[in-house]
Parts: sequence; C-alpha cells; structure tokens
Amino acid sequence: MPNGRGGTWTVAAWAGICAPTMAAAVLWLRRFDRGPLELLWRRAYRPPRPAPEPAGR
Repeated sequence: MPNGRGGTWTVAAWAGICAPTMAAAVLWLRRFDRGPLELLWRRAYRPPRPAPEPAGR
C-alpha cells in the first residue's frame, strides 16, 4: 500500500479472524471430544446399521 499501512492492516485482519476462531474452538472442545470436521468424518465412514426387524413378528 502506498501509505505504508499494509502490514498493520494484515495483522489486524489476522487477529480479527483468529481470535473468534480460537474462542469458538475452546468452547467446542469443552463440550465435545473431537472437532466438527472429525465428527463429520467419523459419521461419514461409519458402517451402515442393519435394517430394523418388522414390528409385527
């Protein structure tokens, strides 16, 4: 940037993105033992459940 504030803007943008992300991660991991993508990954690769038996038999 011509006015010399490019580095300051970059650091401010980085901090503005990282701070809420880190806070959300701390709150998430207090409740769950895995991250959200790990949770989706495990559910996607879980073997299918067997079909339930009919109720009338």
